[in-house]
Amino acid sequence: MKLTRTIISMAAWLAMTTQATGAELDFSYNNSGNELDIYGFAKMETYDIAIRIDDPSLVGSKVKGFEVLAPSTGTSGHSGWISTELKLEKKVNKPNVASKAGSVDQDGYLRIMFDEPYTITEEGVYVGYSLTVDKLMDEFDAYPISVVEGTDVNGLYLHTSRSRLKWVEYSERLGAVSTMSVLLEGDFRDDAARVSMADMAYLPVGKASTIEANITNHGAKEISTINYSYKIGDVEGTGEYRFPTPVRASFGATVSAPLPVNAIQQLGVYDLTLTIDKVNGSENADIARTAEAKAEVLPFVPVNRPLVEEYTGMWCGYCPVGYIALETMRKEFGGSFIAAAYHDSDEVATVEEFPSYIDGFPSSYMNRGENEVYPADIPTEWQLFRKTVPVADIDVTVEWTNAEQSRLTATSTVRFTKDMDGSDLMVGYILIADGLTNPEWKQSNYLSGDDTLEGECADLFINGGDYVYGLVYNDVVLSPEGIYGVEGSVPAEIKADTPYTHTFSFDTDAVVNLDGEPVIQDPGKLRVIAFLYDYYTDEAINANTSDYADGNPFSALGNISANGSDVKRTDYFDLQGRRIFKPASGFYLKAEKMSDGTSRVKKVVVK
Repeated sequence: MKLTRTIISMAAWLAMTTQATGAELDFSYNNSGNELDIYGFAKMETYDIAIRIDDPSLVGSKVKGFEVLAPSTGTSGHSGWISTELKLEKKVNKPNVASKAGSVDQDGYLRIMFDEPYTITEEGVYVGYSLTVDKLMDEFDAYPISVVEGTDVNGLYLHTSRSRLKWVEYSERLGAVSTMSVLLEGDFRDDAARVSMADMAYLPVGKASTIEANITNHGAKEISTINYSYKIGDVEGTGEYRFPTPVRASFGATVSAPLPVNAIQQLGVYDLTLTIDKVNGSENADIARTAEAKAEVLPFVPVNRPLVEEYTGMWCGYCPVGYIALETMRKEFGGSFIAAAYHDSDEVATVEEFPSYIDGFPSSYMNRGENEVYPADIPTEWQLFRKTVPVADIDVTVEWTNAEQSRLTATSTVRFTKDMDGSDLMVGYILIADGLTNPEWKQSNYLSGDDTLEGECADLFINGGDYVYGLVYNDVVLSPEGIYGVEGSVPAEIKADTPYTHTFSFDTDAVVNLDGEPVIQDPGKLRVIAFLYDYYTDEAINANTSDYADGNPFSALGNISANGSDVKRTDYFDLQGRRIFKPASGFYLKAEKMSDGTSRVKKVVVK
């Protein structure tokens, strides 16, 4: 089961959480503002789910209880627990502080209040809950973990009796955190904030810039403004930052803030100290008000564009998951998202030997090497890959270089941030077509009726039959030429901040599929991806795409088309399956009848 995005309205859930009152407040990693999802393994087994609280600001506070959305039908053995370690005895979870049985309330929440509050120490503590899936009666029983998008390392730990036999830190793997909200008691201030940064910040030399800081609310009130001070080497400064949207009044709510800093005039690596001095104009006395890191001052800061290579085919019934991922990402991130789709054994397949090892379809790789990614996970994995700063930037342009417009020449420009050896580096080129379509082409579809997906693109397949006609295929690879890199395209001796150009040409008249049939439909809609490639490690370092051959800019707006359907009727049911004509606030099943005769059911929270 992959992460779903259609179950519960996040805004509705947030309306149910309480803000700090007196000496109590709610702590949660559920602070993204995104919709709730569910996750699990569709097996009858026991689930143990936990979060870890180890924030230094919470030392001395007390854990009183928690609440979390959980299934009631088809499940048993609900309990909540506290432990200083995650330990198994004979494959069974054994908390060492407290454990208390409970049940799911009518609104769908498991609420546990412990008999004795637990005082958080410097070592931190795990708060968790357990349940057993006895019958796979509905979707929430099959996937019983309530999660929301996020990657905090403490946000989700998981053990199950069949699928995950050891305790696993699961947040970064899944790209999600638990929705659990823990009730804490302690001495909490109205205005307080914690600051954290990545281990290394990158700044351009001689230019004012910004440092990305994570601001975490440690007070009872929302945060509108902060005043900060910083020191980078010998350069000091202060500033005020006003959040476009205030940080929510929830302990642990975290927002990334680009804090302006003055220019550093010399290249090098410097010590960086950042302090949040005031919150909403009041003195910030939080224990974690200061963060330390390193700042590397570079000639320029490259934009990281990971190379995504997807392997697909119209005959492949699960390959629509890759289609959905690529179309969704290009719409959201435009030219920052660089993707190449290699087709196999269909009308647009042009490459026999792929640049990565493929043992089944669908498949995809991120920056080649051993970075294989299931296509449905591309959005999450891409966000992780793009966080790093590559050693070089790359740009590429294209032009027709003969009167017949059959020779498309790409010119790449690579610029490095430092002097280095370029002996193992090459520039690679991938000829790409967008907008390929044919009313006779049919995409095999095993996603029909699968309501664990959402979005305009997913609806084409959820509401479709065994085959979906009328799709528009973008990011299609048209030639094996250039995909492994070109020898001599990067000099052996590289000087920092020096542009290195290279040209490579494609004979577009020679572009045919594996059956020898022409593939190009509109020569003007051809473009070229250029990527910097380390052939020793078999890893792509950075990538970019040209504009179109006709001179028009590359557009992220794909052309998705197929026979669609509309919602014709909507009904609501309670968790016992009884139809509700006017749902009040609570947890419901929402059933939609589509114009093509299909139906879909989702779990929702109604305000």
